[in-house]
Amino acid sequence: MIDLKLKEEDKPIECKGLFWRAVENTYLSAHKSVEVRKSLRLLKKKSCKGCPHCEWFWDFLHEDIQERPPGEYLPELTTGDIYTFNLVTSQGYYDIYAEVEYLEFIKVKDD
Repeated sequence: MIDLKLKEEDKPIECKGLFWRAVENTYLSAHKSVEVRKSLRLLKKKSCKGCPHCEWFWDFLHEDIQERPPGEYLPELTTGDIYTFNLVTSQGYYDIYAEVEYLEFIKVKDD
């Protein structure tokens, strides 16, 4: 008798992608300065729980944030909108693999 049940690791992986909600706050700090904070908060229920297709992203994001000047990383966000990421790549004629030039966050269109 042949066992045709698939093991958990043999199942195809469906990656939902990664999604964030934009939030921008302005407040008066304890040091009496006016502060503006922009953030993208990960939407855990809508996003992938972690798979080989998106695990690398977190390491890349950490490095990419360190390389860019402050204030340049999240230039235009609209509070309440949902964003995902887009990798801008380039590939030379003789290159086997494409190189990631930079990462950008793009607004997800409302359905």
